[in-house]
Amino acid sequence: MHEGLLEGRKRQMSDVEKKYKDLEKYARYNEETGTIEIDWEKINELDGSTREKLTSRIEEYIAALEEQQELIEEEEDSLAEIENMLYEIR
Repeated sequence: MHEGLLEGRKRQMSDVEKKYKDLEKYARYNEETGTIEIDWEKINELDGSTREKLTSRIEEYIAALEEQQELIEEEEDSLAEIENMLYEIR
C-alpha cells in the first residue's frame, strides 16, 4: 500500500516538474539523491524589478518542489518503519 503511495507522490512530483517545465534551468528535483537542486546563480542574475512575474513563478515552483519532496520523504520513512517492523517480526 505504501509503495503505491510513494509511486503516487513521485508522479505528483513529475506533474509539478511538467507544469513548470520552462523553469527547470532554475531548479529541479534530483530523484537519485532526493534533493532539490537550485541554480542560485541563474536566479540571482534575474533583475527582480523587471522580472517580478518570473521570480514569483520560480518561488512558487520551488515551494511546490519542496512540498512534494516532503511528502515523498514521509512515504519513504513510512516504508522504512514497515520494513523494520517486518524484520522484527521475523
